Amino acid sequence: MTETPYVGDFLKDSPRNWGKWGPDDEVGSLNYLTSAEVLRGVAEVRSGEVFTLQVRMGDPSGDPVWPGRESIQRTNVMDEGFFQRGEGVETPGGAHYSDDVATLYLQASTQYDSLGHVWYDGQIWNGYDAATTDGAMEKASVLPIAERGVVGRGVLIDVARHRGKAALDKGETFTHEDLLEIAAAQGSTIEKHDILVVRTGFVGSFYRQSAEEFYDGFLEPGLTYSPE
Repeated sequence: MTETPYVGDFLKDSPRNWGKWGPDDEVGSLNYLTSAEVLRGVAEVRSGEVFTLQVRMGDPSGDPVWPGRESIQRTNVMDEGFFQRGEGVETPGGAHYSDDVATLYLQASTQYDSLGHVWYDGQIWNGYDAATTDGAMEKASVLPIAERGVVGRGVLIDVARHRGKAALDKGETFTHEDLLEIAAAQGSTIEKHDILVVRTGFVGSFYRQSAEEFYDGFLEPGLTYSPE
């Protein structure tokens, strides 16, 4: 039996960007996405097609949430039935309306982890004290990311298709060398400050099997860490 190394052992000699953008920074490498980078991304537009990166919320088949979490719970609090029962609030002109309430885990759909999401040795991003997460995140939350926006030149790296699969297997990995190889095979170039959208197909596989199969031996595929 071998002892699992402490995460700090892996990272203690790795370079980091703490302080690179000043002591008050909360968005990290998104600082690279200047207005010039936004224009560089816009210049790539050819067809004008629009597609979503959103995982449907409240799908009748269930939600592919993290194990142990529940699917979204949605309740109508106003609809035509309320007005038919005389319970709706009448408005000038007689307009009716609907409204609902949803209770959900943040990982019940597509999400964006903040820089303060994970830490060790009592410090989150940029050296902020981990105690700033108590009750609500005071530093390095998703708020400054949302306020800034994430806009630039995007490059889709379709790992699953390159490997001839609808989705990567549980625990299947790939390296940064793989990403460069796949980009070349696709005829894509990865340039400095690009936003990589890496497709594994794993979440989509939830809808092609039972929930029991999906969660059995659950281990998401993904990028393998290396010093390089």
